[in-house]
Amino acid sequence: VSARTPDDKSFRGAVLLHSGTYNVSRTITIAASGVVLRGSGGNDQGEAETVINMTGDPFLFLRIAGSGSWQTLGDPASMTEAYVPSGSTSFNVSDASIFNVGDTVLVRRPVTAAWIHLLGMDTLVRNGQAQTWISAGSLVNIDRVIAAINGNQVTLDVPLTDSFDSQFLNPPGGTVVKYAFPGRISQVGVEHLTVIAHPVNVDITEPQYTGLSMSAVIDAWIQDVTFQDTQNTVTISSTVKQTTFDRVSVKHTVAHTGDGPADFASSGTQLLASGCSVTGRGNTWAAVTQSRVTMP
Repeated sequence: VSARTPDDKSFRGAVLLHSGTYNVSRTITIAASGVVLRGSGGNDQGEAETVINMTGDPFLFLRIAGSGSWQTLGDPASMTEAYVPSGSTSFNVSDASIFNVGDTVLVRRPVTAAWIHLLGMDTLVRNGQAQTWISAGSLVNIDRVIAAINGNQVTLDVPLTDSFDSQFLNPPGGTVVKYAFPGRISQVGVEHLTVIAHPVNVDITEPQYTGLSMSAVIDAWIQDVTFQDTQNTVTISSTVKQTTFDRVSVKHTVAHTGDGPADFASSGTQLLASGCSVTGRGNTWAAVTQSRVTMP
């Protein structure tokens, strides 16, 4: 299916698995746009399910991954307002003439020592060791599209999820820069599957049966999928955008006695989770984010 030419709606086609049990012993990878992996039946259809039985040594069941990352284009424009509130879509920049409506941009929020101190993140200690999880000099990349331009004011397609306060961010201050992402894939889906791993109780530093990883993806969906006895089940990288998780469930039949794994770990942006759940025996983190996640 991945080798097919996309149609006028950017879809290549679906791989349809009939009801039944399929033994899988290595990772399945979707690396092309317009591909859907679809089971039969499932929770919302009242039919026999498509079951994936993970066999052999621990491995990742499904990888959905494009390639590369954001490639910035040209010089950035500086944000010129002293304060831009959280929830804003419009703000002024030093030169909006370098942008066009429809440009994909990164709004870059610098991590400064002043901001880290404001939030008290420079005083975290665990077992006598400093736990500063985000370092001064790094950047928080906010992935957006320019929806309108009026003079030097730009308007984004989606609001900012954090404020930009020059008192704590300058220098260097917030910036906006165009980007391209030729390796990012889109229109990818997974539907109506039950994935069952061998129930094991291992520490998170040991090899694990894991469910799904996503990177360099936009406009994707995971629908009506159940994972059983996987650890660190769903991992979403920072380059994933506009993706829906609809009725994705994780079930545990054995307890984990070591450090708790995370069932949903997200670093992406503009993600929607609806009807998702984590059930069963525990010591797992149901959902976690990472230090530079912009969300929602």
